[in-house]
Amino acid sequence: MVVAQAQPRSITSLYDHGLVGSTLTRQDSPIILESWRRSWPMRAQRQLLPSSAPIVQQVYPIRGRDGAPIAFLSMETSLIQVERHNAGTVPSGMLWTG
Repeated sequence: MVVAQAQPRSITSLYDHGLVGSTLTRQDSPIILESWRRSWPMRAQRQLLPSSAPIVQQVYPIRGRDGAPIAFLSMETSLIQVERHNAGTVPSGMLWTG
């Protein structure tokens, strides 16, 4: 279940609606389940919708006191933004946080 969602400030959100309170399925985000299974950070490229641009999703386990994952932080960025950042073409004044 999605318990919090941060909206980007410097680029348009990948989502046209909020996700807080929604339950993600294996189809929605298989990398989160894979990160849970492996108990390790993961990164993958995927598409939100068949007609949309690809995204890069990074998932990090948040661990409890015993070291077991209790939640996951998922960050999704448009592949176009990632490529611009890697090529050094991010407009001046933009802060890259992913």
